[in-house]
Amino acid sequence: IKPLALMKKLITMMVPLNKKSIILDPFAGSGTTLLAAKQLGCAYLGIEIEKEYEKIILRRLQNK
Repeated sequence: IKPLALMKKLITMMVPLNKKSIILDPFAGSGTTLLAAKQLGCAYLGIEIEKEYEKIILRRLQNK
């Protein structure tokens, strides 16, 4: 798992944060990038092939 603080920092460095910003994570894994995007107020889209990770991602996004 990548540190959440790191992903938030990378997003703020690379993406102009506004209501039109969309973060795409084509290898979502456990959803750290998606969670960072959510906490920063960005729209997000994650793609993950492993069903077990989907449950982890959904749980993390619902809890924050």
